[in-house]
Amino acid sequence: MKKLKLFTLALLSAFSLLAIKPVLAQYTQEEEVNQIVVDKTIKGLDQSEWKDNYSSSDMIFKPGDQFEFRIIVKNTGNRNLTWIDVKDSLPSSLDYIFGRGDYNAHVVSWQIPEIKPGEDQVTIIRVKVNSAIPVELKEWFNQVDATAESGASDSDISAFWTAEGTSQNLLPVTGPVNQIVVGTLISLSLLGVVAISRKYARGY
Repeated sequence: MKKLKLFTLALLSAFSLLAIKPVLAQYTQEEEVNQIVVDKTIKGLDQSEWKDNYSSSDMIFKPGDQFEFRIIVKNTGNRNLTWIDVKDSLPSSLDYIFGRGDYNAHVVSWQIPEIKPGEDQVTIIRVKVNSAIPVELKEWFNQVDATAESGASDSDISAFWTAEGTSQNLLPVTGPVNQIVVGTLISLSLLGVVAISRKYARGY
């Protein structure tokens, strides 16, 4: 009887190990993924839609204009991301108004303590175009970088255009049609001068 009990216990132990083994194998096969994604968008104060970039046909900012950048830092991995350093480098054409973190030498910086898998953290930064921009139309780029304690990192860029001049001298209308119009006006003016000269020459 004692031997039978010992055999039964041994058999139950063997089945228990077989049941646990697949679970342990599944756990050890799960790969740790530390991944971060940064998305930066731009929006004028009178606009409702965030865009990746503003082309010159979308909007041209002039000195004194204000607009905003939105920075989304997302954890797309399966582990918590901790102590994420974020740095937004503003171009020389912009002055910082308000947002998150510290501002020094055209760099806005802040730290995110933790972002769990599938979650994100959103920051809005408002800026103003300063008077140091060129008169002519110019494209600017604004980059943000994020690096977690684990070493996971990502960056993104938004582009926009500025000009100090008016719309008339920013985007002059040129082309064959206008050349024809100008040429026609010059020809009509010359014909008028010739007609007046003939009138005075004839005396009537």
